[in-house]
Amino acid sequence: MAYGQSKTANVLFAVGMTQRFGAEGINANAVHPGGVMTGLQKHVSHEEQLKMGWIDEAGAQNSRFKSTEQGAATSIWAAVAPELEGVGGLYLEDCAIAKPWSDDTPTSGVKPYALNPDNAERLWSVSEGLVMRPG
Repeated sequence: MAYGQSKTANVLFAVGMTQRFGAEGINANAVHPGGVMTGLQKHVSHEEQLKMGWIDEAGAQNSRFKSTEQGAATSIWAAVAPELEGVGGLYLEDCAIAKPWSDDTPTSGVKPYALNPDNAERLWSVSEGLVMRPG
């Protein structure tokens, strides 16, 4: 649950950043690279990886995982795509602007609350309160 909340906060931060600074040419977008097997998985037990469907009984990786290059593609696209010039407050995945989440595509898309400007404002205010506290 905490992981999902942190990802939502990333999207809301991009929305908030663009709301505040977009008129000055400063925009932010949230990028989802997709599932990529990295060294981080060494911190997850074999049993947990099986349970989550990351690997099969023989230890073979689930085919839905991307290569390192495929995982980097959306970040690179976000940085250089002419169609994103001056555009922010988006959630990007698979080298595209994410579509709305639906029951039909439960592993992709973005839920409306993650792009909600009021939620972004609330997160921004709470964040400022946490980092601007004296002493």
